[in-house]
Amino acid sequence: QQDSAWLEVGQEAWWLPIPIIQDKSGWRFDMAAAEDEILTRAIGRNELSAIQAMHAYVDAQQDFYRLNHTWAQKIISSDGKKDGLYWPAAPGEAPSPLGPAFSPVEPGEGYHGYRFRILPDKTSGFAMVAWPVSYDHTGVMSFMINGDDKVYQADLGVDSQQKAQALTTFHPDKTWQPVAP
Repeated sequence: QQDSAWLEVGQEAWWLPIPIIQDKSGWRFDMAAAEDEILTRAIGRNELSAIQAMHAYVDAQQDFYRLNHTWAQKIISSDGKKDGLYWPAAPGEAPSPLGPAFSPVEPGEGYHGYRFRILPDKTSGFAMVAWPVSYDHTGVMSFMINGDDKVYQADLGVDSQQKAQALTTFHPDKTWQPVAP
């Protein structure tokens, strides 16, 4: 006899993130398991957003290069300059290569639970590393990409921020695995 079940909701058969369990008093929602499931789903969404952001970064670097014949060394431009991948565009002005999402409203907030930093790469000219703002809460995996547009991932553990910030160049070792496209 099965003592737990998941509800499929709507025409898309979306699984409600709150399992139902049966105990001696009958069926009830398992709110403790729901908390874990909701966190797992949020982490998954954040990680997928970080991967997409890495690909957007590669596109933005290529656009920046076409405009400037050099790679951008920072994500956010200095005030009044266009020396990074994002700058606020005046009305009628062409937009920056990267959108404002990488410029969080609150400092330290990150983008979908991730922080990003540009790394040098001798092979392709540019790279980036991303790590969770809060390990095991906003994300688990850290990511790396270079101009080849191939994402690598690694679980850097509770020291993700320190390990990611200690990277000085794009060089995925055996701890970094390719992310399936």
